[in-house]
Amino acid sequence: MLEAKAFETLGLSPDATPEEIRSRYKQRLKMHHPDANYGDRNSEDQLQASIDAHKILKLNGFC
Repeated sequence: MLEAKAFETLGLSPDATPEEIRSRYKQRLKMHHPDANYGDRNSEDQLQASIDAHKILKLNGFC
């Protein structure tokens, strides 16, 4: 269940390869980085959601 939400957060399908997961994760980190979006609360939330999603996928062996 958590894995499905993690894939959705990163905008990926559940059959994404580890390379696709890492690439999308890095892309979202760059897009929502605090230096690029200073003071943007929504961007901070998106950054944290991306970090959490990647952590869930990594712990469950998807990447």
